[in-house]
Amino acid sequence: MTKTILITGGSGYLGGRLVAALNKTRSDDIQTIVTSRRPETVLTLAHKIKAVTWRAAENLDDLCQDVDAIVHLATLNESGCRADPRQAVHDNGLMALALLEAAKRCGVRRFLYLSTVKVYGKRAAGVVTEETPTRPETHYAISHRLAEDYVLSAHDQKSILGMVLRLSNGLGPPIHPKIDCWNVIGNDFCRQAAQRGRIVLQSSGMQWRNFIALSDVVRALIHALDLPAAEIGDGVFNLGGEKSCRLHELAQRVAKCCERTLGHRPEIVR
Repeated sequence: MTKTILITGGSGYLGGRLVAALNKTRSDDIQTIVTSRRPETVLTLAHKIKAVTWRAAENLDDLCQDVDAIVHLATLNESGCRADPRQAVHDNGLMALALLEAAKRCGVRRFLYLSTVKVYGKRAAGVVTEETPTRPETHYAISHRLAEDYVLSAHDQKSILGMVLRLSNGLGPPIHPKIDCWNVIGNDFCRQAAQRGRIVLQSSGMQWRNFIALSDVVRALIHALDLPAAEIGDGVFNLGGEKSCRLHELAQRVAKCCERTLGHRPEIVR
């Protein structure tokens, strides 16, 4: 039976990779509907591309009609949230609520929301699990936590199978060169190494970060789309890599890769 999956933000950094993977691995089993501000980046990948007016409930109902599952990736980035906190609450929190309500009205069975591990706070240390108390400190994290609460409330009320996936730091290339992904620190290191021949860290580089390959994030999302309802539990999942490392260690790995592929080893400036 063909599944119809709506992906908001489908032309973004992660969305483009997800659309490509879904169509490649199970092209006969699924159809993807993508909302996008940059349709040229997914034009050959998605079955349908739609514009969306978030303030119009009837528009969202049309968007959710005959959809089996939604993957909600369309959110305001960290710099945008910092610049305009009210817009952060609207774009990340209230837009998620509007889409969730439309999904329930239209009988969508599953709703996946991609959140961030930053909801645990800047000072989260040691082993962080799904049971670790959240303490969001930035507008980006607070607005994501707001959306989480709406999704998990709907899940607890059994009005929809809601899942929140808290992502650490994804690393990997975008599906299209026009997709801006240079605010991702690992990607920024790669660009610096290739273009400037050096990697400049804006700190000592001693901070610990957890990194996960974008391909693994995509695999996790596809797995979540098929996860049996009995295994969803409270609906919260952390997505991270097997190991964490310091930022200067990541820069060293990028430098080694640059030497192997481009023939020169960039200087690392801390």
